[in-house]
Amino acid sequence: MDHYNKVRTEHDLAQQPQGDDVIRIATHGKVNKYVEVGLAKLKAAADARIRVFGSGKAISKAISCGEIIKRKIAGIHQISEVFYTTDVEVWEPKLPEEKNLDILRVKRSTPCIVMLLSRTALPQSALGYQPPLAPEDLEPEEAGAADVETAAAQPSLRQQQQQ
Repeated sequence: MDHYNKVRTEHDLAQQPQGDDVIRIATHGKVNKYVEVGLAKLKAAADARIRVFGSGKAISKAISCGEIIKRKIAGIHQISEVFYTTDVEVWEPKLPEEKNLDILRVKRSTPCIVMLLSRTALPQSALGYQPPLAPEDLEPEEAGAADVETAAAQPSLRQQQQQ
């Protein structure tokens, strides 16, 4: 690649989620800022839902953000989707007079994750579904007393599996 310059990268945006409910996680962003935005959107309405999107090196940060949000609000349902997007890099020869060199188009597959977090129930048969956390798994300062009492009256998933 010594004789080539990278001209541009074409991203396939059709596969990526669009809309106001999407939180796009970047590698250079701060986790606590993403969590604040997610919590504000989920607390805005009783039927609120958000989608946390991360790709490439930001996947681990996206998962961390989603898990932190789930531990701060009781009753969050989750569906995770993992897929690949295809990016095309275009490389042109540095010296146009070299006739033996062609323009190169290199395809790269980038892993992505979308985590749908919802305060309302989601279909449990969906691939990637995770039920809400048990009350003892929530952070105590954010779990309201009424939420903990309501959730404590219902058997947790662990208790249901033990029976």
